[in-house]
Amino acid sequence: MFLGFLLFSILVWFINRFSSQYTAEITTQAKIQELPNDRMIDEGLFFELPMTITTHGFRMLSLQFYEKRVVLNGAKLKSSDGRDYLVLSGQLADLKRQFPASVDIVDIATDTLFIETTYTVEKRVPLRAQLDTEFRQGYGYVGALMLSEDSITITGPKEKLDTIQNVFTKNLRLEDVFQDIEEEVEITSFSDATVRLNKKRVVVSAKVDRYVQESVEVPIQVLNLPRNQEIRLFPNTATIRYTVGQKDQPKLDKTQFEVVCYYQQGQQYLEATLRNAPPQVRDVRINEEKIDYLIKQ
Repeated sequence: MFLGFLLFSILVWFINRFSSQYTAEITTQAKIQELPNDRMIDEGLFFELPMTITTHGFRMLSLQFYEKRVVLNGAKLKSSDGRDYLVLSGQLADLKRQFPASVDIVDIATDTLFIETTYTVEKRVPLRAQLDTEFRQGYGYVGALMLSEDSITITGPKEKLDTIQNVFTKNLRLEDVFQDIEEEVEITSFSDATVRLNKKRVVVSAKVDRYVQESVEVPIQVLNLPRNQEIRLFPNTATIRYTVGQKDQPKLDKTQFEVVCYYQQGQQYLEATLRNAPPQVRDVRINEEKIDYLIKQ
């Protein structure tokens, strides 16, 4: 019974003791966010910020044993004589909101927090896709790969940005592709934390179609032939073989194919060259590249 009363008395004393208001100094860890666009600091950097607070004993005990972290508004950064600093008295209201209502900040040990920042610039650089595509048999791209952003803005120290000419997406591997591609992909970040990207992800897209092989006979034109001469070609047409997507087949204008030979006196034979082709075709080749000829005087 005696031990019971003793424990009860200690408990009552403990509750009364720690229910009272106390004033003490604690040290918080302050992180700075929202710096102006032309400044930056290490994102993992914290500043020790001693302050005097008043609160009840239980809250004081928890703040003494568990580290408190606060955030300072870097947008209020000031500069003087080449040094950057924050006036903490101007952030007192923001700091109080980061503590429980029962905690009152009486004083901050220093009113001026000096910060070493790095001046930054912005640069727009091309964005390149890294896509490893394995198509189903007979399928392929129609046109080029497209990115939702052809370039992005990077921010960092000027001397480092001057060495960067391109930014790349992370490698995306796709297998058995037979439909149009539209995939979200991450942009490769820099190992140097002082260089930042304004975007983290983009969409890569491409048209995919089944390709068929076709051929067409095209008359051969001779260029650079003197006016007083006539020429006869053997053969006088060229067979062009190409592949085209099934969706583009109906709208293909075969008259856009042009094959020419450039005449030079004394040539043993003429070389057939493709001068023009419809934009929808790929893998174009001419069967007859060497053309025999006769000159009529």
